[in-house]
Amino acid sequence: DTNKDDTLFRSPFTKICSRDFVAVPDQGVMVAGYAGDSHEQSDHFLVLLDPENLEFKKQSNESVFWNTPMILRDGKIYAVESFNGQYFLSRFNPDLTLDARSSEGMSPHSEITFFKDKIYVTGQDKDGRPTTIQVFNRSDLKLLKTITPPK
Repeated sequence: DTNKDDTLFRSPFTKICSRDFVAVPDQGVMVAGYAGDSHEQSDHFLVLLDPENLEFKKQSNESVFWNTPMILRDGKIYAVESFNGQYFLSRFNPDLTLDARSSEGMSPHSEITFFKDKIYVTGQDKDGRPTTIQVFNRSDLKLLKTITPPK
């Protein structure tokens, strides 16, 4: 309640690990949540909550990085998916069904930037290799180029 600077109620869904809450039109409030008993020992998913009572509505079938960005852009949701031991830039429909997965893996700690018909993924992997910028085609998430900035 912004008029009283107070809370109205607490969501019955308490397995939330994201810092962000994203309003998805005609669907609900999206968060990153987990399925098991603890955050550390569970797979994580995109989760939709009912906007009126914040109750669980549905979750994605695909696992996501626990601290994934959740970007709503042009009616689609972009997130970092965990798939076969790697991380990918993935695009979801508003109902959390998978729409597309990038053709190449990425660091889950990357920054994601949209510019015209391309998506730029800037990050460094866990092994301390140089920072790279992966350039993906926005329409099909195919890798176009990997740039290694000069030192």
